[in-house]
Amino acid sequence: MAHFVMHFATMKALVQYLETAGLSNADLAKRIKCSESYISHLLNGARIPSAQVLKKLHDATGISYDKLMESIRKL
Repeated sequence: MAHFVMHFATMKALVQYLETAGLSNADLAKRIKCSESYISHLLNGARIPSAQVLKKLHDATGISYDKLMESIRKL
């Protein structure tokens, strides 16, 4: 049986944004119309956002696509 290890890197750009803006995962979830648990999964690297979610994150936070993509590449 194969053993899978989940690596929980973080999307540093989003974590930094939330800390700087004083926002919670719930606040960001409301802004992009998704669940708080989905935001948690994105932030800890358990999920990788689709192009549609990346656009919503960019629109809601103003974080550049390059910075978001850099965070994803490190997951």
